[in-house]
Amino acid sequence: MKKTIIWITSDNFLDTNIQIVPKIAEIFNVRWFVIFTKTRNKKYSQRDIENICSGKCIDLRFYNLTHRQRSLNSFGKFIKLINEVRSLDCDIVYGNVSQSHFYYHIVAALILNKSKYICAIHDVVMHSNIVNGFCVSIVNKMIFKLFANFQLFSRSQKELADARVPKKNTFYINLSLYDFGKPKISTNKNNKTTFLFFGQIRRHKGLEYLIEAGNLLYEKKPDEFIIKIAGQCDDWNFYERKIVHKNAFDLRIGYIESEEVPGLFGCADFLVLPYLDVTQSGPLMIAFNYGIPVIASDLPGFKDYSEGVCNFFRPGDIDELHNALLNALSLNGENYLKIKKTLELNVKNNFTPDSVAKKYLKLFNEFTNGCS
Repeated sequence: MKKTIIWITSDNFLDTNIQIVPKIAEIFNVRWFVIFTKTRNKKYSQRDIENICSGKCIDLRFYNLTHRQRSLNSFGKFIKLINEVRSLDCDIVYGNVSQSHFYYHIVAALILNKSKYICAIHDVVMHSNIVNGFCVSIVNKMIFKLFANFQLFSRSQKELADARVPKKNTFYINLSLYDFGKPKISTNKNNKTTFLFFGQIRRHKGLEYLIEAGNLLYEKKPDEFIIKIAGQCDDWNFYERKIVHKNAFDLRIGYIESEEVPGLFGCADFLVLPYLDVTQSGPLMIAFNYGIPVIASDLPGFKDYSEGVCNFFRPGDIDELHNALLNALSLNGENYLKIKKTLELNVKNNFTPDSVAKKYLKLFNEFTNGCS
């Protein structure tokens, strides 16, 4: 008889689960609860998720938060959700829910059977300079005290969790590919190498160092490259002031719609991730999905995924980043294709939805058999 899992996902983590849950449903009975937040830009609509689950053995249920996360209305919604979960017979409850939904975590800890609950944690330590970082850090510590079983998405984060909460059960499963549809290959690249920075622009992502390195590179190779910067930013003036050679940059500052992503990656030769700290990276998984080699800061969160990174540099070191970009420009076509072929093989073995789903199934089977 099939075992049953209740899977709970908040909308900001749908990228992590949307290709995995249908694979799990081939082996388990799945009841999937998706929490939508009123104030968040949605990459996926309810109809998108319904289409993905169509024809699969998935009992899909939506919970829409109509008020701010800290309102009593949201508290009531989470009580209703968790009571519904408790009323259903299952072998496992898996929660991939944002730390910002602190009401959810409190209610889940009070009502659910903790021995059956696995809590997914993306960040053991909060990124530097994030909004409300102190409050989020407190919530994170609370979550580790409330629950017993945790899944982490990088080896380095698991090691941190094991050091901080040694008596808890921790499991590591890497991220899967983030797929936004078929790539759209640009036909107007003017034979320039395109370096892409993609994603929400925040201080811990070190974009200013890429801009500085781009300025240096332009003075040596003005006709050989373009740096495309695409993402939403609340403080663009800080970065814009650092751009000396405007011809070196192609700017797309603002919210990026899902349908735009394949085009951005289709015209890129390299993704550049000049982060100052990282746990794991969504843009990295998008690059892997589209077969784009990556140049990244030498950080544990990237080293965990080193199978697909072609060049590392010291975080915050403009000269090393400049040299990494210069080395990328010096690659001939044959060597570049070798890098892409190596990336393709590593992605197939480690990061496809099928390969990652097998890791979840192994975890869930061991968990239900009392091997956690």
